[in-house]
Amino acid sequence: MKRLRFVRIVLVAGSMSIGGRLAQADTPPAVPSDPNALLVAQIGREAIPISREKQIDNLIKDAGERAIPPLLDYLLVTQEMKRANIQRDGEAFSKLVQQEVTLTIMNVPGEGDLEAKAKTLESTLKAQGVPTREFQLGMETRAALRMLTAGAVNVTDQNINDAYHAEFGPRRSITIIQVNDQLEADKVWGLVVNQKQKPVDVSNTLHLRPALSRIMPENAAGPEAIKKAAFTLLQKEGDLSPLITLAENPKQEGMIYLEKIFPDQRPTHPLTDALKAEYRKRIQNTMAETAMQNRLQHLRDDVARSPEIKDPDIAAVYARMKAMEPKPTSPAP
Repeated sequence: MKRLRFVRIVLVAGSMSIGGRLAQADTPPAVPSDPNALLVAQIGREAIPISREKQIDNLIKDAGERAIPPLLDYLLVTQEMKRANIQRDGEAFSKLVQQEVTLTIMNVPGEGDLEAKAKTLESTLKAQGVPTREFQLGMETRAALRMLTAGAVNVTDQNINDAYHAEFGPRRSITIIQVNDQLEADKVWGLVVNQKQKPVDVSNTLHLRPALSRIMPENAAGPEAIKKAAFTLLQKEGDLSPLITLAENPKQEGMIYLEKIFPDQRPTHPLTDALKAEYRKRIQNTMAETAMQNRLQHLRDDVARSPEIKDPDIAAVYARMKAMEPKPTSPAP
């Protein structure tokens, strides 16, 4: 028998209980600090004597087989923390779990304060049949990944300038009409230019692949042919480009329709210190999320390639996950 530590998460207002004592919420910079308004997590730890197989069975009983992949992620990142000599039972890790819960609440779509959003989150989890164990695994997994990737985020002045240029510099709203050859391009030209039909409707009428609409900043990464058409070839709203190569490998062809021109707003929206700080925070969040997902995918790939999984917990859960995969069907005789 082994002792497994579970985290019991209860959403409350104003304070949190850690191991039986009350403490004020320690939140990331983006989280409001008013203890009367802030909704945080109440985290109580309890050691439960339970066998590995019983643990897996209980979780599956609560959440179904969908709990197997997140359980594997949890075990992979906690193993990686042991390798890196990072403590997950200390105060620093508890604070990170609290922050992940708070940020999850803040990111709930819609209006309302944190308390209202917490109620929305609880209702959503209940409606989706997500038990506490599954939610807690996700929060601890994210906290572990954040610790493992600490220091991987480095926001430069160029990152900030690029984000500012993308938001306030010249932009074009375009629609990409995907075609297969010049014959289809001629039909599109006739309907869009001569009959003034909308590109999305034309793609449907001609049974083409769906038209793609996007707003393209002047400094956007991507195929140069599309940027050249949007910012150089097309001069006014409603212009349509001839057939161009959208991508080389595999080759894709299409036409660019200029929906709207957004002028350069930088002269009237200077890059202030406050705006720089906002961009830095946004970019840090994006970079951190990317680093966390990349680290997790690396761990998943490692266990999939491993000829022998030494950790018994990971081996047991991985075997259950592989058993869930659909079996290949034999061709009919």
